[in-house]
Amino acid sequence: MRIIESILREDELERESEEDPNYGNSVLLQYLEFFGEQLEESMRKFLKDVHVLDRHHLKSLKEKEKLELHVEGDPYLKYGWPALLPRLFFKLVHMFGYPSLKVSIGYESSFRYLFEYKGHIIELRDHEGGIVFYHLTPYSVEQEDNVTPLKGAEEILKEFAENLLRIVMDVTPLHYGGTKILL
Repeated sequence: MRIIESILREDELERESEEDPNYGNSVLLQYLEFFGEQLEESMRKFLKDVHVLDRHHLKSLKEKEKLELHVEGDPYLKYGWPALLPRLFFKLVHMFGYPSLKVSIGYESSFRYLFEYKGHIIELRDHEGGIVFYHLTPYSVEQEDNVTPLKGAEEILKEFAENLLRIVMDVTPLHYGGTKILL
């Protein structure tokens, strides 16, 4: 096989794997399999409670469950740490795979992830050099007028953000090019 054909085929295979439902969760499971024992117990427990949501999950919410996301009053947290963005994104890719959601509505972002954590949906993205965590409350389209954020939304959002930012700040084992690195 020629070089260009080989590169294009490898790229195609990678894109196909990113399209698979549960791509991010399978990357996370692999990460925990390889490095779970090297993580602190609290970090391992946190990562086991995290589920990556992708377009397949969103389609299911919209079509099967007739749900929508985000209600007035949903909390958010923004951290203005532009120097951490490359480190955060590098670790996110190694732990959760490349973000499958490529579009940010109304905002220019380099990355966007949706997570389910303890029954809550949390969006993580970069925005204007900051790291932003949004709580997204699912609600039935029929009950759109009487919806409030889920109980405990602020506490769960804060807990999720603190745990994820601790991953960024702490030395974390990663698999890079066939070699374990600590970043």
